[in-house]
Formats: sequence, structure tokens, C-alpha cells
Amino acid sequence: MHKNYTFVTPSEYYVNKRPELLYIQYDEDLQDKNRKIHAHDFWQLEFLLSGYMEIKSQNIKLELANNDCVLIAPGIPHRIIYGKWNQSVWSIKFKMDMKKKPDKIIFLERSATSLNARNNILQTLNSLNTRYDSHIVLQYLLGMLLELEFQKNDIESGSTFISKMAMFIDSHEGRPVSVNELADQLKCSRNTVSKNFHNETGTTLKSFIDSRRIEIAHKMLLYSNQKIIDIASIMGFADVYSFSRFFRRLQGCSPRQYRTQNEKQ
Repeated sequence: MHKNYTFVTPSEYYVNKRPELLYIQYDEDLQDKNRKIHAHDFWQLEFLLSGYMEIKSQNIKLELANNDCVLIAPGIPHRIIYGKWNQSVWSIKFKMDMKKKPDKIIFLERSATSLNARNNILQTLNSLNTRYDSHIVLQYLLGMLLELEFQKNDIESGSTFISKMAMFIDSHEGRPVSVNELADQLKCSRNTVSKNFHNETGTTLKSFIDSRRIEIAHKMLLYSNQKIIDIASIMGFADVYSFSRFFRRLQGCSPRQYRTQNEKQ
């Protein structure tokens, strides 16, 4: 089985940090379609739904099995080798402006947040049609998955102490996190956590927690079509009014205004 959806997203529907979708393809029975070493000027995301395949690049070999996913940046030479039994693969090719591109193929880990974004993308792909609104939903979801991946890499390259706190906060997907919970996670006292954090950053721990939560709120508002009341619930707010007060205090506008302003960019 082979089907393609080819289109170019209208320019008013994306900004630099959102992918510009170029080509979407679903394939089955790929064992006779192995490619030679090649590179291209666009990004490529490969979802292996079933079967087995290898990707060789710069003396590195990645082995993919069911539900694995890889991201190939522009300019990276690679070769895809399919197994001897049936495969089913979604391939998404897109353009995206980035100041710094990865220098190797990225194997997307199966964190809870990443898997949730990935499953939403697959659901959208399976119901994709020629209407632009479905393409825009896919664009937002893809952008969310990529931001999660690149944000994880940025966190891991920073201070170990700060990175552990950031990853613990982010694992709550926007829900409130207390200093006591962070202290338990890091196996030290509440005072030690707060003092060490302030010494490294010069800011308060509460400000840091709030900043991580607002970033998650930004992603949900920009990259999902969930209602604001549902986002408030996911993030652990008692009601949409509490969420709006929190958002306005940190962002300077309401969640609805933020979503509307960025949709127009």
C-alpha cells in the first residue's frame, strides 16, 4: 500500500518555529526499496509503525523496531535499509528554521510526554484529508513534538542540578510542583534546594517553576486545539479563571489573547 499527501502550507499559517509541511507519505512492504546514501535540504521524520529497519549515517547504525521514531536534519548523509518482512512507515518531510541544527540523526526517546505527542500525530495522520485545517493541526502537533525533543537536549546540556529539577517539573506536564516535592526528588532538604538554586541562577525557585509551567501552557495553546478550560484542567488549576490569572501575571495577556495573537503570525 502506498499513498501520498503532497501540499505546501500557506505562509500565513506558520512562523519560523513551526514546521512548513512539504510532503507526507505512508508506505507498506518496503523490503525492496532500500535507498543509497543521500542527504537533502529538508527535515525528515520517520515513524516505523511495524516491522524493522536500519538507518546508517556517519559510521553510526540505528536499529528501529515497532513504534520507533527518528528525526533526520538537513544535510546529514544517511541510508535507510528495510528488513525482510513487511513494514509500515509514515514519513513526514518539512522545512523549519533553526539557529543550530543537530549534527546527527536523533532517535526520539519514549517519554510519556513524547509518546502522547507522537500518538496525537499518528491519529491526525490516519484521518488526514486534503483540507488545510487538518494539515495545520498536524503542523502544530509536529512542532510540539520537536520542541519537546530540542528542549530536552538543551536541559541535558546544562547544570545537572538545574536539569534534574527542570525535567521533574516538566514531567508533571504543567501541574503544580512544590519545593518539598523537588527536595524529595533530589534527596536533600527544602532549604538546600532553594539555596543552591538561587546561588546558581540568582532567581527564586518559585519563579523557575512558574516559568517552566508557562512554557508548557504556551505549547498547549500554540500546538493543540484543546479548549482553554481543558488546558486549565490538565495543568491542575481549579478553574479557567485561576489559569487565566496565572497566565496574565506571567505573560501580560489572557490565554485566549495569546492564542489569537500567535495564530495570526
